[in-house]
Amino acid sequence: MTGPRPPATQARAAFTDETGWMVVHSVHRYPGPAETVLADLDAVLRDCASFTLTYPDGLSMTEEVRITGADPWTADITVDSGALTVHDRLVLVPHGDRLSVLSVIGPESPDDALVDALADRAAELVSLP
Repeated sequence: MTGPRPPATQARAAFTDETGWMVVHSVHRYPGPAETVLADLDAVLRDCASFTLTYPDGLSMTEEVRITGADPWTADITVDSGALTVHDRLVLVPHGDRLSVLSVIGPESPDDALVDALADRAAELVSLP
């Protein structure tokens, strides 16, 4: 099984604060429907919900993905390096040839109300012409 193809273009904004939280929003434009890309990604993550990333410097991290919603597509991701654990709420919203990718990343699971408000705004932005 192969993963989704890379986007043709993308735009990204990231925000951080002094408490260790980060919000990243990117919009990816594909040559075809973003729904297809999302379906491919969903299939890959359902088939392999836990995996280890190993970097050339020897750092190794285990990533666990738990898909929690379909509309919008939502997952809770935990990345554990052994020394540090990071939580990421990932929200993906397709619109035509664009895919909105919202990550709310921090030292603990993010607040549901905050993620919902950010996801609603991200979905509005991706639907603009």
